[in-house]
Amino acid sequence: IVKKLFAQRRKDHIEAVQTLLKMDNYERLYKMIAMLAEKVVEIIESSKSVLEKAGFLQYNSSFPEDANVKDALSSILENIALFGDIVLHLPDITHRILRTQPGWNSTIYWSLNFANQTRYLLNKSTITMFRLVEQELNITERDPAYLNPYRIHCQKNKKDEDKKDEEFRCPEGQGNGNFADPATCRRFYQCVDGYPYLNRCPSGLHFDDISKFCTFKNEARCGPIETTPAPITEPPMDLAERCDTANCLLPYCFCSRDGTIIPGGLHPEETPQMIIMTFDGAINHNNFDHYQKIFTQDRLNPNNCPLRGTFFISHEYCNYNMVQSLAHDGHEIATETISLQKGLEDKGYEEWVGEMIGMREILKHFSNISTGEVVGMRAPYLKPGRNTQYKVLEDFGYIYDSSIGISPLKVPIWPYTLDYKIPHECKAGTCPTKSFQGIWELPLNAHYVESYEGGHCPYLDQCVLHNHDPEEVFDWLQEDFNRYYEQNRAPYMMPFHTNWFQIKELERGLSKFLDWVVTLPDVYFVTATQALTWMTDPKPIKALHNFEGWSCKKKENLPGPPCNNPHKCALDFKPPESNFTTTRYMETCRECPYKYPWLGDSKGTGLYSDNYNPEKK
Repeated sequence: IVKKLFAQRRKDHIEAVQTLLKMDNYERLYKMIAMLAEKVVEIIESSKSVLEKAGFLQYNSSFPEDANVKDALSSILENIALFGDIVLHLPDITHRILRTQPGWNSTIYWSLNFANQTRYLLNKSTITMFRLVEQELNITERDPAYLNPYRIHCQKNKKDEDKKDEEFRCPEGQGNGNFADPATCRRFYQCVDGYPYLNRCPSGLHFDDISKFCTFKNEARCGPIETTPAPITEPPMDLAERCDTANCLLPYCFCSRDGTIIPGGLHPEETPQMIIMTFDGAINHNNFDHYQKIFTQDRLNPNNCPLRGTFFISHEYCNYNMVQSLAHDGHEIATETISLQKGLEDKGYEEWVGEMIGMREILKHFSNISTGEVVGMRAPYLKPGRNTQYKVLEDFGYIYDSSIGISPLKVPIWPYTLDYKIPHECKAGTCPTKSFQGIWELPLNAHYVESYEGGHCPYLDQCVLHNHDPEEVFDWLQEDFNRYYEQNRAPYMMPFHTNWFQIKELERGLSKFLDWVVTLPDVYFVTATQALTWMTDPKPIKALHNFEGWSCKKKENLPGPPCNNPHKCALDFKPPESNFTTTRYMETCRECPYKYPWLGDSKGTGLYSDNYNPEKK
């Protein structure tokens, strides 16, 4: 019944959006959408409060019986679906409104996550729509081939806009993005993998070639505008040079001219194929049991040691008792950031210290994980923080980063140290340019198959595989894996978000792949640090049964086992951009803090007095 009612609401939403699209007066349309968005946020926040007071758990697939909880649940799904339709059909106006209302972002992000967790109430088209909205709003990293189909559909009826302009060429070396139409300020091109798609600004708007979005005519700076770099009075200092293999020697340095060379001069057939499974984000009831299913006792490496993974932890909604359980079992715990804020790549040193080192301190305080055990990090949304992030890594004793995505390559790239210039294109545009001696980079090679079915992606859940059955998912993963296994045996990194495990076909396909790959005698599942341990002292396959770096022996300094009755803390939390206080729930074996831990207050004292000092060298 609920699904049928929701489906009817979706039809009403589309009709409402179609009515909006027919409006010619831009200012009236802008005000109408702003009022709608404000009302949507208000309803979602009110409904969320009802669910929190009732203790409703959205990952529970049983439908609530309480009428108030039912109404609140329905209201959230209906309103975020309506907002999603508006975002996709009228993206330029929506982006402009959201820039003026940053306080709405946390509510919108929460409700989209809520919709993902209650997808058992949604049909496939709505689930697909939410995935597009997350990319349109840059909540998840956009697939390089991402196109908003509703924006494109709106243009197809115009004869002058239904095909590629043969005179326009996407600028070389500038990657994907929006570029001005030389013929008119009313249009612009969206370049995706070198192919230009023609788009028209909504009625009354013009394309601004500096800010790269449509705006009012009197605000628009028509293009193409050549960007002139500021004059450099002094040459840049300390820029990394190209790899010099004569002076870059293991165990302290590793590089190759194109990044594809196997360390230690080994041949592929004597090189172990490493698989590094990584998981981004908070650990909680949405994903913990799914992760446990991967690392079962009947899946073993060829040396009869259990499989282990690497978890890049972010703070919000994280269950620190579960994190302690993973660490106790021998999985590697690394840091993402506390807030997962967007735009961090352009922030300064103190902001990176607060996010990275603050996250490491939270893990110490609430999961009992020693600071010395947390030696790796990953930047949010795979947006490296230029040289600033890596200076923080260097100053605070980190060993490696894993934030740099790589475009599809025929031969994958091996990890390398940042003593020298990175050996590939910087996909994000914010990679380090200076030398950071001894800091390792574990890049994310793009996942794809030869036909490009499903697209290409750094995170496996970002490839479009949700319509595949388990056998097709297995075949896709197997072909992707074989590109490594049958060539240079670079580590096969398998990065995931929780999203992958919300779709049964994907989870079953992955399980089938894991059951197959553990039968191969030269394939080892390792953590990021274990992979680097091998790279600093490469051993051929025949010597791995006695390789101490991959032995079954438990490491020292691991936290104790998780407690049977963790403290379930309900904590006041007032985000900096918000005018109201909400409640956050956190589980830990330690005593509950006074406030929800956050930037500048890793212990949750409410004093915001954290002060982190670089390690002495």
